[in-house]
Amino acid sequence: MGVGNYTLANAETVYIEDLHVHGYYSGSELDLDQTNLDYENLEETLVSLLPGSFCKVENESYGGGSIIAENNFYSIVLTHWVGYYALSVVIRDNDVRYDWGINPLAAHHHARVALRFLDKIHENYPLRVPTSAWTSGMYQKKLAA
Repeated sequence: MGVGNYTLANAETVYIEDLHVHGYYSGSELDLDQTNLDYENLEETLVSLLPGSFCKVENESYGGGSIIAENNFYSIVLTHWVGYYALSVVIRDNDVRYDWGINPLAAHHHARVALRFLDKIHENYPLRVPTSAWTSGMYQKKLAA
């Protein structure tokens, strides 16, 4: 049957294909050192494109991936899935002032914050978005510069 698209609850998610991170696979043995360096470069590029309110995070996992940065409202989660990296802007659900844990201000601005970040990434990497549980399509820039 195959593997479906990667998704997270309360998140805007896009995909960056392995090809655009690691280059073409020649069929020879994978160089794990180069693969790790490619991942570190991807992570550093993504963090550098975030607004100043985000702080880099080390060694914190979430939903099968890693939180690479966060601020008071959102976490940026990078997950390697089958053939691509899933990049998610997740609403943090740890605000103790609200029974459901989500700050209403974060929920209200989530789409706009995510799209602004994703539009910046799209200038560096071709992005894909889920179009169904099993398919994806090209990302279209959403917000004006």
